[in-house]
Amino acid sequence: MADLLRHISLQLIKIGVPIIVCISIMGNTLNIAVLCRYKMRKQACSLYFITLSIINLIYSPTILVVSLLSDGYQIKLNIRSLIACNLITYFGTLLSALSLYFIVFASINRWCASSSNTQRRNLSNVRTTKWLIFMIIIFFSLLFIISLVTTGLNTDNTTNCGIQGNEVFVQVYSIFQFILFSCLPSFLMLLFGCMTIYNIQPYRRMALTLSNNRRTENQLIRMLLVQVGVQLLLILPLSAVNLLLSFPNIYQPTANFYSCYFICRVIFHMSIATPFF
Repeated sequence: MADLLRHISLQLIKIGVPIIVCISIMGNTLNIAVLCRYKMRKQACSLYFITLSIINLIYSPTILVVSLLSDGYQIKLNIRSLIACNLITYFGTLLSALSLYFIVFASINRWCASSSNTQRRNLSNVRTTKWLIFMIIIFFSLLFIISLVTTGLNTDNTTNCGIQGNEVFVQVYSIFQFILFSCLPSFLMLLFGCMTIYNIQPYRRMALTLSNNRRTENQLIRMLLVQVGVQLLLILPLSAVNLLLSFPNIYQPTANFYSCYFICRVIFHMSIATPFF
């Protein structure tokens, strides 16, 4: 059973990840082409999707390919040197977080845009969104310096790249990542997604009289809600597995567990290909 599951996970990596890379490149390129049209570009939410697509285009041929070589073919580029270990970990974590939180901020933007409160709607303008995008990138770039500094090569048994430190620090950092990548974005996406649905209910009853601008906004809202649901399904499994791996005293991983871990990694990689509308 363990050998069968390992074989399935290995084939899924070798076949699935290249497909994900190709779909991601095509889908995100198409996203940029569609969202850069003048009518779409006037909507602040489009700027989040454009930035999200650019980040995914950077992530796919770099971090995804490194993951494919490591998990599928045992070619571990991140253990070639300490610099490679640090940079791959840093940019992998940073780009994953940016990809996730731009969807969160797009959800907040759509909630503001769909609000009946004028002051709240003003927060969703294009100028404010551009500044927020810049600040989000700077914030997460600084936040994940901690992973750049604490990541290193461990040569106790086999050489691997990961967070170094005592057991308590590693566990605290794992809980921090679980909250940052799973709990917090899931909560915010669901919260603002539900509030956006509540806000747009009156507009559904006036569908025939909607202006073109309002129709475009509602299309972006539907596009966002689908994206939120898909992201939650793809991100939660790997977050839960990573948390379990950080507590070997509570749960001792088995061969089957590690096979499931690699399958969850492939599922997580699919989140990079989902912006295909």
